[in-house]
Amino acid sequence: MGVDLSGDPAVRMAESAGHLIDGETGLVSFTLRSLVPASLATFAGKLGVAMRSGGHCALPLHASMGLIGTGRLSFGVYTTLDDIDAALVTIEACRYVYEM
Repeated sequence: MGVDLSGDPAVRMAESAGHLIDGETGLVSFTLRSLVPASLATFAGKLGVAMRSGGHCALPLHASMGLIGTGRLSFGVYTTLDDIDAALVTIEACRYVYEM
């Protein structure tokens, strides 16, 4: 994987207590400083990456975190490392396009 967003101040991971168990999870919810979640998901979709956006049935949690919603990537048994790389590259491309 060539893109690492873990230390990127423009990317905010939406984590609540107990969300990550032993560092493993089937989904990642996050925001990108420069975009509303729906725009992030639309941009990703145009690049072939499936991403959900919105409140994800957790509006009170989002409100408590000061968020209007998040982008969400979900992972399953058929998700490949190439899929994950494509998602990371898409997020980086989105940052480049919208934060310039």
